[in-house]
Amino acid sequence: MTTTEWARRWAATWRAGWPAQDVEAIAALQAPHGDHWAGITRRFRGRDGLRAYLRECFDEETRPAEVWFAEPVVTGQTASVEYWAITHPGGEPLTIAGCTVLLFGRGGLVVEARDHSHAEPGAIRPDSHVFLPEHLRPAVDELHRAYPGGLPEADYLPLLAAVEDEFSDRNRAAVVAAFLGRDPLRVANDAAGERPSPGEVARVREILRRAAG
Repeated sequence: MTTTEWARRWAATWRAGWPAQDVEAIAALQAPHGDHWAGITRRFRGRDGLRAYLRECFDEETRPAEVWFAEPVVTGQTASVEYWAITHPGGEPLTIAGCTVLLFGRGGLVVEARDHSHAEPGAIRPDSHVFLPEHLRPAVDELHRAYPGGLPEADYLPLLAAVEDEFSDRNRAAVVAAFLGRDPLRVANDAAGERPSPGEVARVREILRRAAG
């Protein structure tokens, strides 16, 4: 595997593991003696240290977090991954925006993670362009032009079907999730579920065609 693949695996594990509070899945990606830094002063050594930190954080959360992770930026064995989360410590919404710098070692395990974040009270959803690769951002702009007032719920599944031939499953979920401000995993699950009628799909394709000019 490449550094990019390791970083994507790390982000995908956190994307699923944070809402599920899956301490073991996240800790398994840390090298046995790797370091996790939370900010500039809190250092957690090895997998046991990371487990303790995760339990400390998760124990405060009263409902599953909503999380977003950007495409990793990779240089050599290092990757930077931006993230955004809406959490509920003590029952109150708290939005966290941050970036983790990862150094990978043998087998793609994290030798060092340096996490830097900022938190604001309230549930603040991320900008639709923040968590997309550059080449997918024009597609989000096209959806905004097609639906300037927002996407009616009745058009959601037809939209997923209407664009399925234009993207890989992963990129389709990323584009639609960015447009709607939803979790890409949720969008991917929806896309794999109930199929809309051909007439509904054709209607949405016509909306997209008109918006594209």
